[in-house]
Amino acid sequence: MGEGVARTGQLRGLTVVPILYAATSPDAVPDSFYGPTGPKLHARVQPAAFTGPGLDRDTAWALWEKSQQLAGVHYLDG
Repeated sequence: MGEGVARTGQLRGLTVVPILYAATSPDAVPDSFYGPTGPKLHARVQPAAFTGPGLDRDTAWALWEKSQQLAGVHYLDG
């Protein structure tokens, strides 16, 4: 495995596929979460359910605020 394996067991190059899909696909639905499905080397992207901390709006907002701060941008007001 020339790309190396991330701690999750997935190939590092494949871990970005759901992110790229969500950011660029005309079929991606806003406010949705996408993840891999199928065998690791042939994974497809599909909608996935939000779970645990992903359902906590206060945590999500705090992460959004911190991301804006670290990136030096500002998009939405709380």
